[in-house]
Amino acid sequence: MDGGVIADIATILIFSFLCSYLYYKLGNSVLSYVVLLFSSGVAILAISDIISLLYQNLPSVECIAGKFTAMGSLIAILGLLHLVSIFPRKSTRIHTILPSIYFISAIQIIYLFFTPHFLSCDPIMGGVRNHLWSIYALWAYSLLIFASLIPIYHMFTSITKIEKIATFYMVIGSLLVIGYLGLAQIVPMYYPEFEVFSAVHILPLMGVLFTVGIIKYGIYVMVPYKEVSKKSENLPEIRYGEINGIANIDAAYKIFRQEISEHLGMVITIRPPTIIKERYSIERTPIIWLTYFSNGYDLAIVPDRLHFEATYSIANFLDNGGEIVIMDGVEYIIKNYGRRFFAEFLEEIKTVKNDATIILAVNSLDCLEGLADNVIYTEGAIEAPRVIMVNNIKYIKKRDLLIITSKSRKHLEFEFEENPEIISISNEFNIDRFLFEGIGKIEDSPKKNVYIECMDYIMSMGEEKDVMNFIKDIIDIILFRNGYVFLRYTPRALESPAIKQFVEEIKL
Repeated sequence: MDGGVIADIATILIFSFLCSYLYYKLGNSVLSYVVLLFSSGVAILAISDIISLLYQNLPSVECIAGKFTAMGSLIAILGLLHLVSIFPRKSTRIHTILPSIYFISAIQIIYLFFTPHFLSCDPIMGGVRNHLWSIYALWAYSLLIFASLIPIYHMFTSITKIEKIATFYMVIGSLLVIGYLGLAQIVPMYYPEFEVFSAVHILPLMGVLFTVGIIKYGIYVMVPYKEVSKKSENLPEIRYGEINGIANIDAAYKIFRQEISEHLGMVITIRPPTIIKERYSIERTPIIWLTYFSNGYDLAIVPDRLHFEATYSIANFLDNGGEIVIMDGVEYIIKNYGRRFFAEFLEEIKTVKNDATIILAVNSLDCLEGLADNVIYTEGAIEAPRVIMVNNIKYIKKRDLLIITSKSRKHLEFEFEENPEIISISNEFNIDRFLFEGIGKIEDSPKKNVYIECMDYIMSMGEEKDVMNFIKDIIDIILFRNGYVFLRYTPRALESPAIKQFVEEIKL
């Protein structure tokens, strides 16, 4: 089989897989449809190239294949142009001229197929380019060069780190196309015998690099939605266009829920999204979950990528008309990555849209020093809490539990009526090893509820940051299973903002 035919078949298979993968991961998103448009053009281009290679001795067939090749090329170029219109942001406003470009291109495709003005079919010569072909070629090449230059422009004007990294892939694709055009159109003017490889394969390569630039780092196209109206009484008012720090996580979310019935909102949280949705009746608002245990949740981002995927997602959300962003886990981020890291993150958001309204939901006002423009302190009790600190096992002794303890197994088996699964720190793990490796045993356990009986021991023996991360990982695993996390009461834990941020109720 001819090498060109094999390459064309491989191209069709690759883009069929790419479309299927994106639809599976992103569903009915803008990116899925744009890549489908581009892939359709590539498929037409590749199939027509296969036909022309297999039927070179039939001029009429080769001519029809040539018309499909021209059409496929233009559709693929339109897909590329539409692809760069949604990335990195709408700063170039390409999307405003896309309808006109589509209209002009549609007219040219109609002329291409139903008139001989662009390309006519000769029974002996095959496809013959006529006097208007130069207009068609100029239009297609102009769009291709335009689509190629946009990523280069973004490379030098991007605000956030993730945009600069992702545009790097797109710039490689742009340079390949510009280099190809130079080889295909300029070099033959001076060296008539020079032959260059087919555009059938350079366009798909450009499309792959453009798509990789968008999806490699988990970039998400955020579509804002308004929620149904839900009013709550006696809630403090926030200041629009400023960073509002609210020293009560439950109250902060209730204020946010009230606001998103009139304004477009977005959530950045360290808590499982299912809990946020159920607790505050949030249905369509996008929720980004900062976690290392995504459990298949599509908008999950590892916390140390806050400056990358999370920043881009927020920028995209604000560019699409978003107005309010709420974020919890401030203590968690500052403890792990430092105050400067978080301050730079907030600065990047305000750089994207200076009048964006940001709500920081915290437990302690101390962590907001120098970060918030407006500070609100209010009270509120979480309904149906899932992370509970207990001082008496009567509240939990009948539950099906995984118990983390420093006591002996026999002692605990006597205290609990059910048959608990027990992880003993002193016997199976020392404290340092447990905080880093013990999470695997919890993840493998079938139990829905966890009781950390040895909170005082863990707090005294482990680093505060390690204990905080350990509890966060347990919450991510167990609450996603619709379970509960119980912590043994200890004043030491409540004195630590890093630990207290997770506690939703205390039962003494």
